[in-house]
Amino acid sequence: MQNSERHFRRDLRYSIWCRNGWRQLLDLTPAEQLRCVQGWGALVDADMVRYCGRCMQPIALVEEAQDVGQPKTVTVTRNLAQMAHLPARCVLYDAEEDGRTCPYDNEVCYVGSRDPKIRRFRVQEISPCQQRGYSYETPKEHAEWIKRIHDEHDAICPMRRRFTQKR
Repeated sequence: MQNSERHFRRDLRYSIWCRNGWRQLLDLTPAEQLRCVQGWGALVDADMVRYCGRCMQPIALVEEAQDVGQPKTVTVTRNLAQMAHLPARCVLYDAEEDGRTCPYDNEVCYVGSRDPKIRRFRVQEISPCQQRGYSYETPKEHAEWIKRIHDEHDAICPMRRRFTQKR
């Protein structure tokens, strides 16, 4: 599992190409062009998939974005989570601009020197049941959720014994 950003910047060319560019390479009929406009070429990026590092099974889906006060559409993520019987949530994060302060009991809110400090999370559970509205979590509370979903999976992980047996 990659625990840090590889390049600390994002190249959006592939994202833009997937959303629009691929259509320019095809000789689409007028009917196919209309279907593209009506959603035939629709996509959503998978923001985050939490998974078990032992059995490699997904254990939760997360739709994430920086919190600028916006609502976030979660329909596709919710549908995918329900099909896969996975918990899912929408997580909007509020980061310190300068990365110097974190208001929650001086707890460490970042992993590496290049990572921003997170002030708080605005969270909406979207699967198995969709929560109305958002609630707020501190970085520690969000970390506890991550630990909890891993602990819940650990109890049923098919690879658990293999990794806990003494050699």
